[in-house]
Amino acid sequence: MMNKGFVLWFSGADDADRAMVAEAVEESLLERGLDVELLHYDWLLAEFGANTPEHLPRRAALIANLLARNGVVALVAVKAPLRRDREQARAMIGPFLEAYLPCPVCAQTSPDADFEPPTKAEIELDRETLSCEDRRRKALLTLEVLGWIPGGQGGEYSGGEEEEIKKRLKDLGYL
Repeated sequence: MMNKGFVLWFSGADDADRAMVAEAVEESLLERGLDVELLHYDWLLAEFGANTPEHLPRRAALIANLLARNGVVALVAVKAPLRRDREQARAMIGPFLEAYLPCPVCAQTSPDADFEPPTKAEIELDRETLSCEDRRRKALLTLEVLGWIPGGQGGEYSGGEEEEIKKRLKDLGYL
């Protein structure tokens, strides 16, 4: 699968956090020479209109699918609080992973308090225990373990991190 397109969909209630991690992953993938496009909520809202934000997840999925079919890595960081919207995107798109960024504080204080957590996110990037850098590394290692991207320069991950990711992917039926 290496050097083929796929979609990495970042979900979670915190817009800024989702975008920050997606941008960090984008930068790393570009440094590795991959063709990458980041579909960011603000950009999609500006392009398609603020009067239809509930349609943005579907539009993002359609664009991401076209990109992935043409060998581009599509990173999606849009507001998609409904689980069914993300599951429809998963069903529509070939290679698809969801990176969930839980935000316990957001569940009580955010306008997106109605966010529905995924039932089977391939990657969980908890900001309570991981820095942005750690979350970037975990997302990249997951993609490497799957063979979806080439390995980094080595020495970036511990054996424990890799084993944890392999176990999660095995539990989800990927390995």
